[in-house]
Amino acid sequence: MRRLILSCLLFSINYSYAVEIKDLGYEVKNSSNQFGSVMIKHSDNDGDSLLLNKQKINLGKEGNSFTLNMLSLINYPKASVYIILGGSGGTMDMDSNIACKFLTITGKNAYQVSALTYCPGNYKDAVQIKNNLIIVKYSNIAPYAESTDIGSLSYDYTKNKVEIITHLKRDSYYKKKFASYTPVQIYQEAAADGNIDKDTGLIASCHICGMYGYKYCFKFKALANPPHDKYYTILQKSCN
Repeated sequence: MRRLILSCLLFSINYSYAVEIKDLGYEVKNSSNQFGSVMIKHSDNDGDSLLLNKQKINLGKEGNSFTLNMLSLINYPKASVYIILGGSGGTMDMDSNIACKFLTITGKNAYQVSALTYCPGNYKDAVQIKNNLIIVKYSNIAPYAESTDIGSLSYDYTKNKVEIITHLKRDSYYKKKFASYTPVQIYQEAAADGNIDKDTGLIASCHICGMYGYKYCFKFKALANPPHDKYYTILQKSCN
């Protein structure tokens, strides 16, 4: 009787199989998986191509990607899922068109590609597995966003479906937050960041200067009833 009960208990356990997550970073151009290999073919003229076992993958018309990167590889027993970053223009951050797609491979020539979605944030455990779903945490990349403004999404590779779990805060939230700021407060923030042009006295408009000054101009344009002092004039000239 004891053996029979133990046997029944063993068969009632819902066994979960191991899922492997590999962080590929931005430098990997060739990755092996259980169905072969995925390779990025670079071209300065036509943009990058993604190849599965030397055959070009159709990533769709969305995104108009020029530069491709393989960020992560998630290995299931019967599928290999890549998170593919695609970007074009600018310097590959907020002034660029950047998004990600999931590439699910289920055979030597069998694959499916998801719709455009957010890319994983640059922090630990940005990609996880929960209830057989791939969970991705992503940051609000706006230069004025709070560091805690983090969204999350799930990807079901069996349905090729992306769902947003946690949304990022809307611009309306930030406009309301900055509405009570003052011009001098924004100017002092730019000065503390070292982003005041020494020659003109205006907010510096370089790429690394708060994303061409957008960090400060967004806040300035959100002001509700600012005093029209010298700092207002400086910001107004800077943000025209």
